Amino acid sequence: MYNIGNKESGMDYTLPNSSGSGASGAYQFMQGTWDSYAEKVAPEYVGVAPMNAPAEVQDAVMYEKTSEMYDRYGGNIQLMALEHYGGMGAADEAMRTGHIPEND
Repeated sequence: MYNIGNKESGMDYTLPNSSGSGASGAYQFMQGTWDSYAEKVAPEYVGVAPMNAPAEVQDAVMYEKTSEMYDRYGGNIQLMALEHYGGMGAADEAMRTGHIPEND
């Protein structure tokens, strides 16, 4: 989790995405992704921009997402990172084809 947060924002829990993508917070969640995981661990933060949620809530939401990815991909960190940065479809395609694209 820390590695993703560090890469995404330098662990700045209040950071909006500079590209204007709409992602925000330490882990740069898009609102729809945030809402789907927040609903499970902090339902009072559904609809709240990730950057406006306290650090402990952002961490809990990311922990939920990370736990699900760990289970889905058998702990394969490359597939977990691919899903975080490229979406579930990209990771599922990599599992199907056996090819994980190189990252920067």
